Amino acid sequence: MMKTQFQFGMSVDQGLHTYLYVAHDRSIVTKNWPGLFQEWTTTPTPYSKFNVNNNNMEEMAVYLGFVWQLCEEKPCYAIPNYYRDLAKQLTGLDFDFVKWVYEIEAEEPGLAVDKGFVRARACTSLPPLDWESRHKYEAGLFQINSFEQLISLQKTTLGDASSEISLFCIPFERKTDLLHVLNSGRCPILIDFLKPGELFVDIGVGVDRGYYDFILIKSAIDIKHKLQDLVWLYTRAIADYEGNISNLKTMEDALQAITKLALGKLQGV
Repeated sequence: MMKTQFQFGMSVDQGLHTYLYVAHDRSIVTKNWPGLFQEWTTTPTPYSKFNVNNNNMEEMAVYLGFVWQLCEEKPCYAIPNYYRDLAKQLTGLDFDFVKWVYEIEAEEPGLAVDKGFVRARACTSLPPLDWESRHKYEAGLFQINSFEQLISLQKTTLGDASSEISLFCIPFERKTDLLHVLNSGRCPILIDFLKPGELFVDIGVGVDRGYYDFILIKSAIDIKHKLQDLVWLYTRAIADYEGNISNLKTMEDALQAITKLALGKLQGV
């Protein structure tokens, strides 16, 4: 059995099956493509495709691919914390206003504080425009329909010390219910909303030193075996990617390899 840093703690929290990964000082991808530390003169790049650079490296592709496969590559609803308007500007996606967002703090290796739902805030100009002032305590709920849109939406949150984006993997017909919950005067309670087969996922990335990556998953039913299968798939893909790094001579080589890593595939397949 291959050893991996990519492991989830499992518990039942407030009636929901809860799975939490928090990074340690050592990344889940321990060998990196040397080209990440060189100047890029061509496009596309690992950053434009997968949010991978010389700070947040190939683990980014793993996190995003893992979550997208966990959600079974189905459309879902997402809240990029704080950067609502930038998300719309850079992705072109429309959104609905919501008053609550989920928040986790991960400022120690392997540890996270789950703060649950908190009142939303949005980034504003200085001084704020009138429209921004009216909506500064509202976040945006975006519908994402593809892996590429998930990557783009997360990219809009990476300009701060840490990044956080929440996903609700629910059927389209449940959107009205979700908006009702996220605009309620009362703090949302996930167990009262999530139905069997639906998922809540919160992805965090530590951009600055002292902040750590995390993935939180909540489900009304036990998905331990599905989760373990996916962790194994990506553990194997990471090991295969690391073993192939010396063969990545060009940007095209690296993009092909990182694409396979993001999909949990072996390099030779």
